[in-house]
Amino acid sequence: MSSVKGMHERLSTSPVYAAKVRARIKAGGIVDRLQKHVLGQLEMSKSQVYAALGLLNKVVPNVTHLEHSGKVDGGFSIRIVSSQQKSA
Repeated sequence: MSSVKGMHERLSTSPVYAAKVRARIKAGGIVDRLQKHVLGQLEMSKSQVYAALGLLNKVVPNVTHLEHSGKVDGGFSIRIVSSQQKSA
């Protein structure tokens, strides 16, 4: 099988290849199926739910918990920017 032309290109872990794969995954479709499952409109097995959540984690940024400890001198501001916002 190693003599198959282009085989290693398809299995590449390069950033360009990873971006192409992520672009093919439709986050909206995954979320839609999970919502239908939660609302009882669609039956999914445990493995299907687990796989859907795994794919979703690949295409949607995970929000992490941030905590600041220590003294704040003066004022501060926090700006949250979503990478999924559409520019006008």
